[in-house]
Amino acid sequence: MRTVRRFFSASLTSLVVSLAACGGGSAPKGAEGASAASRIEPAEMQITIGDTSVKVHGDGAVEGPKGEAIGTLTRDGRLVAKSGKAAVTLKEDGHVEVPDQGDVVITLADDGALTLAVKTETVTYRIGDDGVVTDGKEPTPMKVVGADTAGKRRAAMLFIAPFTFARPKKD
Repeated sequence: MRTVRRFFSASLTSLVVSLAACGGGSAPKGAEGASAASRIEPAEMQITIGDTSVKVHGDGAVEGPKGEAIGTLTRDGRLVAKSGKAAVTLKEDGHVEVPDQGDVVITLADDGALTLAVKTETVTYRIGDDGVVTDGKEPTPMKVVGADTAGKRRAAMLFIAPFTFARPKKD
């Protein structure tokens, strides 16, 4: 059984490697609109999980820990690898799609709160005024610098969505 955890289940390094390994190319263009996804505001931010940090720039470019380009966070709500493949997608209704999420329902609210639900268990992550991400009970090993508006908090939380749920072990 898969459960929501209060600890980030994947390493930031593994996502950086996955995004960087997807090859060259540019991110596909998305439609702007009044949907939940269009309220993403890429900006100059630093996102740290554990001892690994990445930077998101105002144009949505995502820079890995060694300064390498690893992908793009688009205004239409996608984290896109260099190949153009979406690694995370925010749907118009606020639901977030992440590869291998299984039965975990992930939603991103207008205020930037990221909620995960599995069966009867629900956890909501928020970025505090100090930038530390909490799960409502305690801090997580994550911090965001520069997310001072709801749109920026939404962008940061979209980036970290893959780190907030347990993945099944592969045999």
